[in-house]
Amino acid sequence: AFDNQIVNIHYTKIRRSNRNRALRRIEELAEDIREDGLENNLLVREIEDEQYEVELIGGERRYSAILYNIEQGDMTYEYIPCKKVRLSDLDARRRLILNNHENDPLTAAEKLEAVEELREIYRAKKAAGEKVPGRIQELIANEMGIKKSQVANYEKVLNHASEEVREKIRDESISIDAAAALVDLDEERARMEKEITKLEKEVARSTKKLGNEKFVNSAPEQVVAKERAK
Repeated sequence: AFDNQIVNIHYTKIRRSNRNRALRRIEELAEDIREDGLENNLLVREIEDEQYEVELIGGERRYSAILYNIEQGDMTYEYIPCKKVRLSDLDARRRLILNNHENDPLTAAEKLEAVEELREIYRAKKAAGEKVPGRIQELIANEMGIKKSQVANYEKVLNHASEEVREKIRDESISIDAAAALVDLDEERARMEKEITKLEKEVARSTKKLGNEKFVNSAPEQVVAKERAK
């Protein structure tokens, strides 16, 4: 829920999340803020901390740009206008992920991490007995503005991709769809190897039976023929 007030908070009293991602184009945004001012307030929540008053939930790039300007001697936003929200730890994590997704395009690797973390958050909510309105895959798709089939590919990579494939995603050598296709190939290869092993065992068993003279002479003709056919 939102508090019905905007509060000015000293920049040193705002705690950044340790779950945030690498930020881009900070100097460019800092220049925009110097020229045009801060167009949107930061989003924060109150916390119990000896050093900080609030934790930053939305506006990480803006906050970083303000800090950059302060380092350059511009103290215009020594006190930063913030809107407070009341959020649980899980909802704060969720809000941070979605704000990052909405405000600055994510790489494929960052989207993969976002899907993984949102999945963990919703699972934790369910485990805590909180009502989650719908299937997790569908919720993630709606919140990130992507198709359920895309979320399914992300989950396939999260569940089954090798570290080598995930590294290729991180260095942008392959797309998520290509990584999911590789997972399918690996799964099909594993299925085929399992089937081959099963057939080899059956052939070995039949060969052993047919090498047994007593079995060949005493078993019904159709049984012997069936074993030979294998």
